[in-house]
Amino acid sequence: MKNFIQKIAAATILLLFLAFVFFGIKKLQPPVVKTSEIEKTEVPKVLPPQEKSEVKSVEIVFNYNKQEYKYPDQPILEIKKSENNLVSSSVRKELVSSLLEKLPDLAQPKTFENEVKPFSKKSSAYEFVSRENENFLIDKEATAIAIEKAVSEEPSKSTFNVTPVVKSANPEIGFEAERLKRGFKTDLSLFSTSHPEHADDTGRNINLAIAAAKIDGLVLKPGEEFNFDKIVGPRIKKNGFRMAGVISQGRLIQGLGGGICQVSTTVYRAALLANLKITERHNHSIYEGIPYADRGLDSAISMGSKNLRFINSLSTPILMSCTSGNGTVHIAFYGTHKPFDKVEVRTEKEVSHPFPIKTTRNPKEARPGVTGYTIESYRVVTSGDKEITEKLGQDHYLMFPQVVTASN
Repeated sequence: MKNFIQKIAAATILLLFLAFVFFGIKKLQPPVVKTSEIEKTEVPKVLPPQEKSEVKSVEIVFNYNKQEYKYPDQPILEIKKSENNLVSSSVRKELVSSLLEKLPDLAQPKTFENEVKPFSKKSSAYEFVSRENENFLIDKEATAIAIEKAVSEEPSKSTFNVTPVVKSANPEIGFEAERLKRGFKTDLSLFSTSHPEHADDTGRNINLAIAAAKIDGLVLKPGEEFNFDKIVGPRIKKNGFRMAGVISQGRLIQGLGGGICQVSTTVYRAALLANLKITERHNHSIYEGIPYADRGLDSAISMGSKNLRFINSLSTPILMSCTSGNGTVHIAFYGTHKPFDKVEVRTEKEVSHPFPIKTTRNPKEARPGVTGYTIESYRVVTSGDKEITEKLGQDHYLMFPQVVTASN
């Protein structure tokens, strides 16, 4: 009996010891927090900054027939900002349309037409559709698109200079009527270029107008070759050409006929998009000074050394419409039908060649640096389920080092 009691006492002491150890360990452990409590104590999520919408007023300046029509404080731009950073922008189209209603709507001659000396196309080897005695009015729909594009691309600007797009005021008897009458009802390609920095350069604009007028209305028959030099003729004072900027030895200098490379470039782009066979084309020596052109897709002209030629390789005759304005050139190629579905032009493998900086003690030798480029261009033509990719060429734009005068 005595042994039994001793065993009971020993077991009780052991249980008490184990209980003491268990509760001691439990007390030392951190408290268990329920999942719901953890969620409540999480750091609150940082919300993205709120976007704010506001309307920006800009000034639209229309350059038309050597006159300026200024419309300040036009609330046509809606922008979204986040912490003062521009997120997006959009143009209020209804207000652009209302603005265009304020412009004069009278039929007027094309800009600079009166500056172009009269010339005859009757002695030309090409056939032409005449645009003589045709008046024009503003194409408000096309001009609205031009405004929207300009404002959307540079929403930070406060003033926009716009050259209105014009159309025939008497389409029933003018160029358009004759075009349709002859069966040129299909758009083969359309292309436009703009040089806003020279919109007010009268000499350059007259050069554009002369070159455009000599090309305008030309009918290129299947198998016939377009020759820019032969059609436009010598760029001399006798033919009405003026002094304007030309590229020479890596610099922009004044020369007769300056600016007509914008016409040849626009024609070249339209010829590419019409899937015509290019037989001669040259890029400019440098890319500086030709912002109207994409690298690898310009067409430089220099009488006797650089020409633009292409053959009408299609099964339809082509009618060329070529007009110009303040720093702008518009080209349209029309045919009786479209013997392809789609043409795309692209550039690849562009490499820039930065210019080094050199010093000289002769101030006359100082000059700005010009970055050089190498780039390839391609044309992709789709007809039905057939796609053909053509390499147009590889262009090299020269690099010229910057030369600065040494301080000592």
